[in-house]
Amino acid sequence: MPTVNDAARITTRDGAGWRTCGGCGLLAALPPAADQCPGCDRPTATDARPAPDVWEIAHRYAETVGRIQAWVDMAHRSDAERLDNIRQFLADLDRFHAARRKGAGECR
Repeated sequence: MPTVNDAARITTRDGAGWRTCGGCGLLAALPPAADQCPGCDRPTATDARPAPDVWEIAHRYAETVGRIQAWVDMAHRSDAERLDNIRQFLADLDRFHAARRKGAGECR
């Protein structure tokens, strides 16, 4: 009658032995030269490159749109003054994105 050990030998690659993975701590069929299972050996996307803080970017856009809308709705302001302020808001947003691309963090 077959045993669990027999099944493990049949499903294990040649030269591999069942050992505890050094990365996740689970039992895995590892070749003699490996200390981690294939799942732990692969770098994850977050290890390679951190994802941008999407919420911070969304809040910046919302803030800029809100500031523009406020200047558009203001009474007793000249069009030139409104456009100057709107251009300034957009320039601030551009500087923020340029700083993020360089990795310098937040630019005010």
